[in-house]
Amino acid sequence: MLVEALCLSQLTHLHTLVVSGNKLGTLPEVIPKMESLTELSLHFCDLHTLPDSLSQLTLLHTLVVFW
Repeated sequence: MLVEALCLSQLTHLHTLVVSGNKLGTLPEVIPKMESLTELSLHFCDLHTLPDSLSQLTLLHTLVVFW
């Protein structure tokens, strides 16, 4: 997961991120640091909780989470 986190951290201008079908359990720490995100979709990711750090995504206007 470290390699994926490093790759994601380089996508500084990414506006939409769709993650689906992963057994993440927790949201990778790098996602709340992706300041340009306006849409985040987490489908079937087996997330147990969402971190308070999502509040750092001040441009985020769409958050879709379902199991």
